[in-house]
Amino acid sequence: RQAQPFSHWERAVSGSRLRIGLVSGDLREHPVAYFLEGLLAHLDPQRIEVHVYSTTGHTDTLTARLQSRVASWQLLVGLNTEQAAERIHRDGIHILVDLSGHSALNALPIFAWRPAPVQASWLGYFATTGVREIDYFIADRVSVPETARAAFTESIWYLPETRLCFTAPDDAPEVSALPALGKGYITFGCFQTLRKINADVLRAWSRILASSPAESRLRLQCPELGNAGARIRMGDQLERAGIDLKRVDLHGPEPRASYLASYSEVDLILDTFPFPGGTTTCEALWMGVPTITLSGERLIARQGEALLAAAKLEGWVARSEDAYVGLALQKAADPQGLAQLRKELRQHLRSTPLFDAAAFAEQMQTAFEGMWRKHRGGPPDRRPSKPSFRPGSARKRR
Repeated sequence: RQAQPFSHWERAVSGSRLRIGLVSGDLREHPVAYFLEGLLAHLDPQRIEVHVYSTTGHTDTLTARLQSRVASWQLLVGLNTEQAAERIHRDGIHILVDLSGHSALNALPIFAWRPAPVQASWLGYFATTGVREIDYFIADRVSVPETARAAFTESIWYLPETRLCFTAPDDAPEVSALPALGKGYITFGCFQTLRKINADVLRAWSRILASSPAESRLRLQCPELGNAGARIRMGDQLERAGIDLKRVDLHGPEPRASYLASYSEVDLILDTFPFPGGTTTCEALWMGVPTITLSGERLIARQGEALLAAAKLEGWVARSEDAYVGLALQKAADPQGLAQLRKELRQHLRSTPLFDAAAFAEQMQTAFEGMWRKHRGGPPDRRPSKPSFRPGSARKRR
């Protein structure tokens, strides 16, 4: 039935921590969890109390690590939208955060009931939700420039540096030497899902390989390539784009540690467009492999630029296909420069906004506290009063 938003949240005695609710079905081995883990590890428990509402019962080892970082973890599985909203309302959440948008396992209908007085969307979706009861979309100015604000039903809450902070994998091997120094040729790579490799991307890659020494290679690696049919289809697409299959290596799924070690075979990454990498870009950087990205107009098309800006690698961003091809050829022609960057990159990244989880956590805490102060319209004190559930407080609609 039609949502009947709550309109009353009683406040208990002031002095309690800010209670943040996170709603997601992706808190497992999934990009959302990879970006969330470092934040949860560095939030100040004296200021922030995190409560998770999961829309799936699927769990793994990463789920267990996340569960150890939060005050409570509740399943919404089996509850209808109204029941889920009432549960969240009873918990006295100050700010409820959607981590899914319109992606699979989302729970956006819950937000229409406004179970929390302040509601925001962040992390897992790259456009407006269109849900009028969601107050804020948390972003940075590279992802959502001022000129793009009109495309959102939410108000944009800008973080000062980045909207994304990646959690470096604990099982990552040490960064290898640049493979080109030993092999004598450049190996380009792409570890994206095949869905992102379109005709425009293949055309650009064809141009890059055609202008590179004949020994140069392209390594494609993703889980789909473990399927024989997918390998055949990918081969057909490569050939239609004019790419010699003898210069291409196709690799399927591997355990995460082995997958990360595969970056030791690649000199630089060629990003896909207009749907660039996210997790794969960050993993490649951590393994010493920079990415050439082509930025676009939409938020999702700007993700590669946003990540590289947060990594302080703005010189790896192109703004046209010609510039993308030219930048790839320029970087590939300087193996000594690539080798030096590879040696220094991991240490460089530790202090950048893309990997500095402690600094990012402080910025997110400040953002949440700012949202709450704005809601209250009172003095800028840090610690909020706790909303409490009052039976029958939903506004009835007929």
